Amino acid sequence: MSITTQISSCLVPREIWESGYGPLAHLPPLSVPARDALEIERRSRKEVNIRNEARRYSLCCERITGIVRELVIGNAQIPQPFVWSVFAGERNPRGLAWLALAEYLRRFYRIDRNGVTKDTLHHDRLEGIFHPPGVNISNLVALLEVVIRNPHLPQILTDVCQKTHIVTPATQLIPEECGEALKTRLELVKRCARDSLAIVDLIEIV
Repeated sequence: MSITTQISSCLVPREIWESGYGPLAHLPPLSVPARDALEIERRSRKEVNIRNEARRYSLCCERITGIVRELVIGNAQIPQPFVWSVFAGERNPRGLAWLALAEYLRRFYRIDRNGVTKDTLHHDRLEGIFHPPGVNISNLVALLEVVIRNPHLPQILTDVCQKTHIVTPATQLIPEECGEALKTRLELVKRCARDSLAIVDLIEIV
């Protein structure tokens, strides 16, 4: 029996993110655990008070995804989630293609910005399972647009596939699928920036 990853990208309006959803009043606003998680990320980058932070961060993320699942089940007024494919050759690119690409970009991609030459993407939260509405989303749009305009993108996508195969030989990716995953993620976050939405990825092993 094969085991793979299912990702549903859920888009949450700013009002629900910040104030909760009235018919499901027992759920706190998503902004509460998200704020705690982002603060833990900030402290971890500075290596300040990192003892037990990994567990606390995991609990915050579990709380965020748990709230979103209840919003979906409770038919809250949120857009239909975008469901990434599980298997190759389906209509949408696989979630695994986006995860592999995001990890590669975080580890290996370099960008010139803010007076820094060849800056890394270690703290750009490409692999984050949640992105609040507002500046965070806008910055992510700008970053992905830089990546997608990179003249060396074909080689980057090939490298993603090669490195993924070395680490997990059972996972077969092709550059075209990784390219479609990049375009898909960019379109999702552009919609979030345009419509003032947050994005939360629900990741399950199936």
